[in-house]
Amino acid sequence: MSSNEMAQNEQEKKCIDIIKSKFSVKNCFGLTTENYFIIEKWLEEIEPNEKSNEFPDFLFPNGFVELFKITSSKLDKKGAAHKIALSKFEKINEEAAKKLSDQKPTYRNSFKYSDHSHPNLVNSFETSWNKHIDSLEKYRGNKDNGIFLVEYYDKGALSMAELKLAGTDGLFIGDYNSDQEVLYSYRLSRDKKLLNWLYQFKDRIEYVIFLTEDSVEIIKLSNILKLLKVLPYDYAIGHNMTILTDRGALL
Repeated sequence: MSSNEMAQNEQEKKCIDIIKSKFSVKNCFGLTTENYFIIEKWLEEIEPNEKSNEFPDFLFPNGFVELFKITSSKLDKKGAAHKIALSKFEKINEEAAKKLSDQKPTYRNSFKYSDHSHPNLVNSFETSWNKHIDSLEKYRGNKDNGIFLVEYYDKGALSMAELKLAGTDGLFIGDYNSDQEVLYSYRLSRDKKLLNWLYQFKDRIEYVIFLTEDSVEIIKLSNILKLLKVLPYDYAIGHNMTILTDRGALL
């Protein structure tokens, strides 16, 4: 196994560890109590596929987990435009920091990349999902319990706002509950468009786990229509002009 493959395997194992550490009822959507304890058991039994270059990435006695990444950045032939631009920025930023290290104790710079959008995310999600569904069709192992684990690490790239007051045209609404949910990170559990699209795969994939730097969401596909009844309003989804990173730079 090459060093790149080993690094990738370690990163994939880390994803499972994150899910285990954050696994709780508040992260489960459409699961019964029985489902909850079954998944808890699967997470303890899960093992990396010994055939690391083949579908799926992980196996447990009654099924599989396949992992893939998505982006809300514009994609071109070279990949995610955000990632390419960020890589160039970081290289320039590190060189500048070295030159100024004797003059300042810290160095901060900002990189603004606004080309994130919900359509980009939907395109990336659906394209990657369909690609892995094709791999599933060719898979000859146990398909009884299938889980797709989707990583979305464009931290803070998209915001979501509940359109609860849409259509009121600024009217007073008395003592109606006007609380509006505003999220500064994208959540699949609020995206009615993608949830409706995912429902068509309920007979092939049992769960989708959506992993970001801020949250873990475990969604049971067969119960999506029930979830949508609890989610009556659409959400406006748009890009953030700046993103705070762990390195202190504003993206």
